[in-house]
This record gives sequence, C-alpha cells and structure tokens, in this order.
Amino acid sequence: MKRSGCLVHLGKYSILPPGIIFRVLLIGAMVLSALPVCGEDDLSSLFGPFLNQNYKATAVSESLTGRVGEQIKLSFTLDPPEEPVGSFLTVNLSEHKFPELVKKDQQPKVLTGFPDTSMFFSQPGIYQYSVVVSLIAKGSCAGVHADKVYKGVITVDVSP
Repeated sequence: MKRSGCLVHLGKYSILPPGIIFRVLLIGAMVLSALPVCGEDDLSSLFGPFLNQNYKATAVSESLTGRVGEQIKLSFTLDPPEEPVGSFLTVNLSEHKFPELVKKDQQPKVLTGFPDTSMFFSQPGIYQYSVVVSLIAKGSCAGVHADKVYKGVITVDVSP
C-alpha cells in the first residue's frame, strides 16, 4: 500500500481514504439541499413568465378550402406573439370526421408545425380535424409542463 497525495494505491487500484470520501459526500449533500425543491406549489419560479402570462393561439381560419393534390395551409397566431424562452409549440391533429369513401391508403398527408401546418389531400370531400395546440416548456427539475393554448375543430373542403 502506497500513498500519493490523497490517493491510496492498493496494487492496481487507487482509492480515496474513507475520511475524504465522507467529506465529498457531505459536501454533495449540502449542495443538493441548497437547490430549490420542485413541487406543484412552486412551478411559477421554475417556468418564469410561462405560467404568469396567458398565452392563446388562434386559428387564422377554422374553415379551409382547397383542391386535390394542392397544399392547404392551416395557420395560427399566438398572443402574446413571442413564446417564452426555452419553450416551443406543438400542433396535434386527429381525425374528427372524414368522407366515407376515403380508404386507409388514401389518408391525407399532414405536416404539422407552428405557425403553419401543411395538408395534402388525394380525395375530394369535407374533412374535419380535432386540433390541439400546446405550449411546451422544460423545467429545471427534469419535468415538462404543457399548456393547451388552442383546442377546436377545423373543417377542410377539398374539391377535385
């Protein structure tokens, strides 16, 4: 057993003496205890303006028209217009009501995004989507917070 600085060498292994290991653990515990506790009652301090301001998205139009094979854009605005730092917006569309003739292999192609979502249709008809826009933020305690900023039904009238 040799000693060099703080390390104790035992053959091919080098370890810290128990006294130093204890001090390192104690300092780590003190640092962790000084960090803020993540709890439901303290979310505003973690997300700052995210929870202190009411963000609202609005569809530019809830009734869209277009033609088969052409891009149809679903656009949104946000109020206030700038999302908080460290957050992003998601757009989720789900089938609400589709024409009966639309087969699984002829489903519309949708590329979601904010402020614009693009849709391409291969069959004419009237399509309805349930739409939810959420403002997502990641907190400092590995949590994620989501606020619905828009929920509605969008109608798309597609002609041949």
